[in-house]
Amino acid sequence: MPQSPQTAKAKFEMTSWDEKSIVEYEEGRKLTHAKVTKKFTGDLEGESVLEYLMVYPPAPPVPYYDGTAKEKATIIADSGTGDLARLRGSWSFGAGHEDKLAGFDIEYWWA
Repeated sequence: MPQSPQTAKAKFEMTSWDEKSIVEYEEGRKLTHAKVTKKFTGDLEGESVLEYLMVYPPAPPVPYYDGTAKEKATIIADSGTGDLARLRGSWSFGAGHEDKLAGFDIEYWWA
């Protein structure tokens, strides 16, 4: 397993987004739970399930810059199990609000 940083390129498609309100308030504020399923292709293949707990303010902020949502994340040290226990790295991606397919890069290495 490489100890120097490697880059993997992949895409994911949101195959389902099931969002339900937990509580709704006046002026449009609400708390919701969403269960999102993604399918990955490219250097990384598989499926994942992600669950969000989301708060909507009365006047929603603009979460997109130039029509694109951007995310950066870090793989938390020692969060993996088995063969992934020593995996380290980070990724970033951008997608438009209506995009169901988004490309991303992962920089990773093994500690």
